[in-house]
Amino acid sequence: MATEPLRILLVSNVYPVDDQTGTPSIGIQQRMLAQKGAEFDVISIQTGNPIAYLIAAIKFLWMNLQKPKYDLVHAYYGLSGSIALLQKRMPVVATFLGSDLLSESESDQRDKKIGTSAARRADAVIVMTEEMKKTSGRDDA
Repeated sequence: MATEPLRILLVSNVYPVDDQTGTPSIGIQQRMLAQKGAEFDVISIQTGNPIAYLIAAIKFLWMNLQKPKYDLVHAYYGLSGSIALLQKRMPVVATFLGSDLLSESESDQRDKKIGTSAARRADAVIVMTEEMKKTSGRDDA
């Protein structure tokens, strides 16, 4: 009996990625899942563009009115995670890579608060360090 491939909606503000610039771990993780048969669609949010975040938010709010097309949503970073959590029909996995949970600079405190909130509300969380796990407030991170 053939099984359906896992359908993942990837949400990121650092996409597309390559191994030379940006955040190569996202591309590596996506390729590894694709090798296991997962299928992806991507919502890429242009960093620093409030209109891009608004458009993404509208897309996710609209998903609440539709039959789910994906098995899960995988969001990278806190801002993308908080946008993904606007829909309630699919589980959200949020991956945090650093400053979205750990930043100490005054200018990044808003992003840190958004990231921490997204970590606590996501269905599952992936973090890179024990310190990030502690900051996320999740024992299962």
